[in-house]
Amino acid sequence: MKSFDTTKGSVLIRGLRTRDSEDLADLMSLPGVIYGLSSMPYTNEYVVKALMADASSKHWLIAEHNTKAIGYLYLQWGIGRWRRVANIAMAVHDLYTGNGIGKTLVDRALHVGFLYLDFERIELVVYQDNGPGIAIYEKCGLTIEGKREQQVIREGVYYDSFLMGITRTQYNERHGISKT
Repeated sequence: MKSFDTTKGSVLIRGLRTRDSEDLADLMSLPGVIYGLSSMPYTNEYVVKALMADASSKHWLIAEHNTKAIGYLYLQWGIGRWRRVANIAMAVHDLYTGNGIGKTLVDRALHVGFLYLDFERIELVVYQDNGPGIAIYEKCGLTIEGKREQQVIREGVYYDSFLMGITRTQYNERHGISKT
């Protein structure tokens, strides 16, 4: 567990706990989170518990402030020939955006993903109109690799998205990590 200070106070980055399901269901139902994710409005705790239950192919990071989960990121990976590629899903509470929490979650997830879980590639999909999210991902070294037209519906309108990714080689070069 590691903490850092924001304008909102100290934020702890830690692993997932069973008690997080209620906080995460609340977080996933916030207007700003719904706007930036492909999750359904009014996410319920049962959906979150189902996401949490699949521990064999997900690794969660939780941002906590005053004992409440205010952000999350999970790496999810496939099986077989896809086992070395992970996808990122993340969100930060509407009241805590702009405090470095998203960037910290991505930085720490890339570190764990490449240096502990042994991934060769980490990728994500982001709406093209999510400027703050794209800026975070680019600061962390992910690059836009392609466009998906009309991939997701929000408020009855279909939106395009970008595929962004980073390889282990790119991550290592960025962080001065040499092969040994």
